[in-house]
Amino acid sequence: MGSTAKVNNVTSPTSPTGKVTLIGLGTRGTALGLALAKPELNLRVVGCDRDAGAAKRALASGAIHLIERNSGRACEGSDLVVLAVPFLEVRSVLEGIAAALKVDAVVVETAPLKTSTFEWAAQAMPRDRHLVGAYLIVSSPTPEPPTPLFERALMIIVAPRGSDSTALEFTARLAPALGATTFFVDADEFDGLMAGTRHLPLLLSLACYRAVTEAPGWRDGRRVADDTFAEATSLLTSLDAPHAAAELAANRENLARRLGLAIEQLEELRHILAGDETQTADKLETLLREAMHGRRRWMQARSDPSHDHADQGPEMPSLRDSFARMFGLGKDQRDIIRAAKDASTAKKP
Repeated sequence: MGSTAKVNNVTSPTSPTGKVTLIGLGTRGTALGLALAKPELNLRVVGCDRDAGAAKRALASGAIHLIERNSGRACEGSDLVVLAVPFLEVRSVLEGIAAALKVDAVVVETAPLKTSTFEWAAQAMPRDRHLVGAYLIVSSPTPEPPTPLFERALMIIVAPRGSDSTALEFTARLAPALGATTFFVDADEFDGLMAGTRHLPLLLSLACYRAVTEAPGWRDGRRVADDTFAEATSLLTSLDAPHAAAELAANRENLARRLGLAIEQLEELRHILAGDETQTADKLETLLREAMHGRRRWMQARSDPSHDHADQGPEMPSLRDSFARMFGLGKDQRDIIRAAKDASTAKKP
């Protein structure tokens, strides 16, 4: 009979297939751990977070098997390292773990910008360690228990230029383990998309707040401002200003272009308001109906991001098999990358 490995009160009949390190044990990091620490994957999951309380909660939930406070030590011998830290912390984390990474280790970073993080990784990491970018779009930020956070999510995979194809395939194998599907884009495209869908809404919320509160009459206006104003400025509610400002500044060129398009839209609306009342109402009603219809369709698709990728193509190796191929058996490491990409980028129905 095989040896028995016991970690965090979980007993496995064999030695773990591989070691995973999670750096960052907030909501998303813990959700990743819950998916990767499943007994059937037979992985040893080590967690690291500056917040000791977050680390203890992750351990208690079963998301990790062991806590390691030092990020470098946490990564020693790890086959896979997942960074679930804010954008502003990615550079220092990469610099802190680079020397501890073993040859051919895969680092998956999940920050909302890729061009900058790829540059930092190129400066910090040896060439025989591999970084892949990922970003998870969840269908619901607060799913009802026991539904996992990433169930039916979309995992966007972003590969640096010249990245190792085996590391890319291995990263794609994370998606089924999380209950997600994959979508591939390059770094420039990803950052441009983030400028429009993540950063522009924040700037518009900021502009709306400032336009109202810095105008004469706000002292009385704040008494009558209702839920409409509250919802329009809600992105400012739980904002971490230093982290948000760092993201906006790092993506400023893409954001400036998106802001220019938004200004064109505002100018068009101002032109419409210059017409007579009947014409203004008719034009605004048309625009509002079009926007309402488009948003409704988007929200319906958003509730099931896997819809556009329902045809997953040929069956591919599981995450556990991929660990064995990459870090255990060491055979046929590249013979499934084509199948992985073909299946993950299947044509829309």
